[in-house]
Amino acid sequence: MTSRRRTPSRDHDLRMHLGVILMALQMISRPPSSPLSPDQQELIEIIKRASKAMETLLDIPASETRKKK
Repeated sequence: MTSRRRTPSRDHDLRMHLGVILMALQMISRPPSSPLSPDQQELIEIIKRASKAMETLLDIPASETRKKK
């Protein structure tokens, strides 16, 4: 008997990528790195806002996001 492989859920895929983004942000801003330029700091803020938006989307059940379209 062979088991059928399940495709990872939407939430699993998004959470995995979100985790990678957040770990990268921690690594970039962790000491003893040199001070960040204003452009680098602005990019970090943009990524942080995008990751918060992703978290918000993940808090909404997938069935609700499909209904809104």
